[in-house]
Amino acid sequence: MRVANRPDTATCLTGPDGHAPSCPFERHCPCRKGAWCRQKREQARLVHQNYRMLTLEGCRDGHCDRPCELLGHVESQANDFLAAAGISSPPVPLDLIHTFDPLRPVEIRLLPLRAHHGAVWLLGDEWVLQLNSNQPLPMKRYVVFHEGYHIVCHVSAMYEAETADGCRPFAEATADYFAASILMPREWVLAYWPRVRSVAKMAEIFQAPEPAMRSWARRWLEI
Repeated sequence: MRVANRPDTATCLTGPDGHAPSCPFERHCPCRKGAWCRQKREQARLVHQNYRMLTLEGCRDGHCDRPCELLGHVESQANDFLAAAGISSPPVPLDLIHTFDPLRPVEIRLLPLRAHHGAVWLLGDEWVLQLNSNQPLPMKRYVVFHEGYHIVCHVSAMYEAETADGCRPFAEATADYFAASILMPREWVLAYWPRVRSVAKMAEIFQAPEPAMRSWARRWLEI
């Protein structure tokens, strides 16, 4: 795998302070119906900070008949990383994670986590990516690239299966979209499906979680 220049990261979710995520296309999004989640805004006010895990009400995470401009940029960004590394077929090697920040190494640690699938921390001059050792390999691969999006955006964050209030943080959903775009690029899925025609087999070929493959394929295919 060759290493090229790191793709542009201008589409990462960052607010005015450089930390709190917000959608840069929020004001003219054709899909959303509300503002940032009221409960999350209240949490932010109580702790006197710009809360990092804001959720955008009404955002359907690209599941609508009109394309989400932000997710289009995230998908292009994922494709740029693949192209820069010379990767053109599945499965995507985990080594790709080391190209997300050319200035800092990434160490992957397996731990028997209980509450989370994974987490990434910037410790000094090194990224430490913790993975739940109890998860199957396809899920570990998905989480690596989910956390990789946080590395791309230079944000230490946790990947939670779900939040306590049932609200899916917008930045986390975007990281999921990046992970799916890296592991299961749209063009590859469309090329492989006519001869495979099985979600389980596709998940095996791409070494991705079967539920993620099913949800992802439904975006582009009638299955």
